[in-house]
Amino acid sequence: MKRVSVIILTVIISLLASSCQENLPVREDLSSLLTTSLRSGYVIQNNRSYLRFYLSVKNTLDETLEGVAAIHGKIVVTWIPTLNDDGDFNKSRTFIIASDNIFTGLKNYNKLTGRLSIPPGDSMVFFTNWDLKTDDSTYLTNHFQMHQENGCNVTYSDFSSGKRRISDRQKFIFSASIKLFDQLAVLYSTPVMTAQCVVVSYMFEGGNCPNLNLVDPCSLIGQ
Repeated sequence: MKRVSVIILTVIISLLASSCQENLPVREDLSSLLTTSLRSGYVIQNNRSYLRFYLSVKNTLDETLEGVAAIHGKIVVTWIPTLNDDGDFNKSRTFIIASDNIFTGLKNYNKLTGRLSIPPGDSMVFFTNWDLKTDDSTYLTNHFQMHQENGCNVTYSDFSSGKRRISDRQKFIFSASIKLFDQLAVLYSTPVMTAQCVVVSYMFEGGNCPNLNLVDPCSLIGQ
């Protein structure tokens, strides 16, 4: 399998680019080497709800891309209210992405040597979980339209009891940027829109609560 140093590859690309057009942005060169994609999911851990965001970076070359790693990026998520919300608060959350956020592809990263190697067609996938708390510490679930699930009693973190609550389908837009190699520029993703119902986190539940469909929790309220 061929292996290409990022430093050598960058020099070759720069020379080819300069022969066609001067001062060609590095980011345009990278679009043919690495492609980014975003997706979202929903997870519940210990009865706590999270939106999960995945950032994937794929090597589209037919050769291994390797070099000194400089893994640093961010994912920015913004809630888009379905109703007119007059709350004066930050509706976004920014997450810093580093090597600790690697979801798949950890075998490609050598933490001891600080080098990254991505085989042809392989991807580095990063993730982060969001508890719906914004950058100014606002819990968005306090602003969602909620439905109570009859027959399912739970105990919340403040030790109050009540029905399990599920929000209307909420809209979010998220985008990302990431730098993988020391010698290559930052990659930018295309913004993605998602819609998701959210279960308000709780500590304990009674015995009559149906299992949640994590693929589509909205099914419990018929949305």
